[in-house]
Amino acid sequence: MVRSIVLVRLLCAYAFCAAVIALWLGFAPPSAAHSRLDGEDVISFTRLGASEKTLRGPYDATYVDFSLPATWELQSGAQLELQLNTFFATGNRTALGTAVPAGAYPPGQSLGGTLQIVLNSVTLGTVLLDQPGERTITIPITDTALLPIRSDERHFLSILLDTHEPCGTEQYTSVIVRPSSSLVLPHRLVAPSTDLGRLPFPLLQRAFLPDAATIVVPDAPTAAELQAALSISAGLGHLSGGALALDLVPIARLMEQHRNQSHLIFVGKPSAFPILDQAHLPTPLSADGFAALGAAPDDGVVQMVVSPWNDAKVLLIASGSRDTGVVKAAQAISNGPVRAGAHPNLALIAATKTQAAAQAVNVDRTFADLGYDTQKLYGLGGQYAAVRFNVPPGQVADGDAYLDLQFVHTALLDYDQSNLMISLNDEPIASVRFDDNSTRLGSTRLVIPGSALRPGSNQLTMRADLLPRASCTDPRGSGLWIVIRSNSLLHLPLAPSQDTQVVQQFDLPSYPMPFTVAPNLDGMAFVLGTNDPNGWNIAQQIANDLGKQMQGSLVDLLVVYANSVPEDVRQQRDLLVVGRTDQIPLLGDLSSVLPAPFAPGSALASEPDAPVEYRMPKDASLGYLNILPAPWNANRTILTVLGSTDEGLRWAGEALTTPKLRGTLTGNTAVIQGERIDSHDTRIKAVVPTPTPTPTAPTADSQRTSIFLLIALSVVGLILLGSILYLFLWWRRRKTKPVAAPGTNEQPEN
Repeated sequence: MVRSIVLVRLLCAYAFCAAVIALWLGFAPPSAAHSRLDGEDVISFTRLGASEKTLRGPYDATYVDFSLPATWELQSGAQLELQLNTFFATGNRTALGTAVPAGAYPPGQSLGGTLQIVLNSVTLGTVLLDQPGERTITIPITDTALLPIRSDERHFLSILLDTHEPCGTEQYTSVIVRPSSSLVLPHRLVAPSTDLGRLPFPLLQRAFLPDAATIVVPDAPTAAELQAALSISAGLGHLSGGALALDLVPIARLMEQHRNQSHLIFVGKPSAFPILDQAHLPTPLSADGFAALGAAPDDGVVQMVVSPWNDAKVLLIASGSRDTGVVKAAQAISNGPVRAGAHPNLALIAATKTQAAAQAVNVDRTFADLGYDTQKLYGLGGQYAAVRFNVPPGQVADGDAYLDLQFVHTALLDYDQSNLMISLNDEPIASVRFDDNSTRLGSTRLVIPGSALRPGSNQLTMRADLLPRASCTDPRGSGLWIVIRSNSLLHLPLAPSQDTQVVQQFDLPSYPMPFTVAPNLDGMAFVLGTNDPNGWNIAQQIANDLGKQMQGSLVDLLVVYANSVPEDVRQQRDLLVVGRTDQIPLLGDLSSVLPAPFAPGSALASEPDAPVEYRMPKDASLGYLNILPAPWNANRTILTVLGSTDEGLRWAGEALTTPKLRGTLTGNTAVIQGERIDSHDTRIKAVVPTPTPTPTAPTADSQRTSIFLLIALSVVGLILLGSILYLFLWWRRRKTKPVAAPGTNEQPEN
C-alpha cells in the first residue's frame, strides 16, 4: 500500500514537471526570427552595424545610420522589413505570461502602443502593436525618403516607440527589434565619381562594404617615391581616422586579385607603370612621362579615373617627371580634397607648404580661439564633445593650468544620475555635478594636472551622461540637452622645460611620441631597407597609424635608405627604423647602444639583460622593438621595428600599431612571437643608498638604563621560572593521589 502511494506521488511529480516544461516551451520566444538572407538588394541591420535593440515603454527609440556604396543608384520599389518581437499586457488577458494588475488598463484594451518609422525625416508609416510575439512588418520606402538630407550623405532611420501608457505606472510593453531586420534596396551599378575635390571619396565611403585600397610603387623605388607613398598612407590615415585599410606592393607583385577587386593608388614616376596605358587618363603617358599641358618639370601630377579592370573601382595616381614632383603630388593628396583645373580629375601641383609648429601659444585661449563653436549635445545617455589644442615641443606647464568651463543644460535632468566627465588624453581629470543653478548658466573651474599634458596634440573630451528625472521623457524630442559654450577658457601657462633630457625619456608605451610632436610629422624620418617590400608595407602601416594621430593636415615625413642616412637627417630628425635585420646596415652603427644588439651576420638579437636566455634556431621568426636616444644626438630618439624574418617583422609592426598589443608593451625593448610579447627595461635605474646609522658612544644615563633593564628582566624571569616549577609539583601531587574503588563512597584523602 505504501509503495503504491509513493509510486502515485512520483508519477504526479513527473507529470507536473512535464506540464511546466511544456508550458515554458509554449511561451518561450524563438531564439532568432526567420529573415531573408543578405543578397544583392537585401541588407540586414547586422551588416549595417546595428545589434538587437529592446525598446521599453512608455517612450523609447533606436536609430540606424548608414551609407550606401558609391556605385549604387537606387531604384523604386525599396522597402523595410522589420523583424519584431512584441510583449504587452491587455485588459482581458495576459500576453506571454505577464501578470496585469486589476485596473491598470481600461476594460477590453488590447493595444501595446505604436512604432513610428522615419527615414531621412520622412515618415514611412506607423505600426500598431496589436499582436504579441514574433512578427514581420513590411513597409514601403518612398523615393523621397531615399534622399539623404545630411551633408555627409548618410541615411538616418529612426524607430520610435510610444506605448500610450500613463506616466508613473509600471510599464508592461516592450518591443525587440531583431538585427535580422533588413532594407530591400533595388539598385543599378554606376561608375564612382572621380572628382578630386571629393577626396578621399570614393576610396573612403563608410558604407557597409569594407573600405580598402592598394598602394603600388615601382619595383626599385627611390627613397623619394617611398616617401611619397608613406605620405599618402599617413594622410589617408588622418582623413579616415584609420578606417581605410591599405596595403603597399611593388608593381611586379600586383596580383590580378588586387587589380580586379581593389582601388589602386599608383605612386611614382610614370615610366615605372606601363600598365597605365590601359587606363583612360586625362593626361596620357608619353615618352617623357605624362603629357600634362602646362606642367613644369618639377610639378606634381594627380589624376583619378575609373579602373579599366573593374568599373566599380578607381585608380588614383600621384606622379611627376621628377622625384620632387612625385612628393608634391603625394603631399597634395595627403591634405584631402585636391583643387582640379580644366578637368575635375586632373590637378597640377606647383608647390606645397607645410604649417610651422607653433613655438609659443597664448596663456588664455577660449574654445572659439581654438576654432570650436558652441557645441550642443542632445539625447539620452552618453554624449561627447571634444576640443584639441597643441603644446609646443620642449614646453611644460608652468604654474596652475585650469579650464573655466561654461555650460548650460535642461532642467529635466536627474541630478543624481546625470553628470559631465572631463578627460585629457583619455585620462579622467574632473567631473561636474549638475544642479538648478547650472540650468541658467553653469561655470566651473577645473584644474588640469601637468602630468596629463603631452608635447604636440592634446585632446580634451567632455562626456555628458544625460538621464531624465521621469521615465516618461520622450527621447524623440530635444528635451535632454547640454550646451558647451565657446567662451569656455583654457588657461595654460607654459615655459621651457628645465630638464634638458625631457624629450629623450621615451619608452615603448610612449608611442606615438616623439614622432607626432611636430604637427605634420616633419620631425621624423623612416629608415628602410633598399630591397625589402615587406618592410616597406609595414612602414606604410605605421605611417598610416601615425597619420591617424597627427595634429596637422599636409604630411611632411621623410624616407631614407638604411645604407645611406645623411648626417643632417641623423641630427635633425627622430628615426623610425623598419625592416628585416639583414636589410638594415644602420644596425651596425647602433650595436653598442641597442638594448638588444645584433651580432654581425646574425638575424637574432642577443639579450644580455633579459631575465632568461634562450637558445633559438638560426631561422627562428622573432620581432624586435627598441627605443633609445640617438648616439649622435641625445636630443633625438630612435625606434626600431625589426624582424629576423618577414613574419617576425609583421609581428613587430602589429605589436606597435594594434592597440590591444601595444597596451602590453613596457620598458625600452620587446621581443615578439605572434601575440606573445616579452618586454622589459634595460636602462640602469638610480638606486638611492640606504643611510647607515653612525654608532655613538653610550652615555652614563644610557648605561644606568641598561643596568636597570637587565635587573628587571632577571626578576621577571625568576618569577616565571618559579611559577612553572610550582605548577609542575602540583600536577605531580594530584597524579599520585589514591582513587576510590567503584561502588564505594570512600573519598580520597586530602
